[in-house]
Amino acid sequence: MDIFALRAGYAALFSQDSEQGLTLGAGLKYSFSNVLALKMDYAYVVS
Repeated sequence: MDIFALRAGYAALFSQDSEQGLTLGAGLKYSFSNVLALKMDYAYVVS
């Protein structure tokens, strides 16, 4: 069962003139029962 996850990456890493950069994220998954679960994800792009 996954409960919490952190993510990091770099968008357009090999592009020369990229306007994108570091990306960060987090996710949460909580199961109340076999039928009901709460999932939340958040992403942030540093530019």
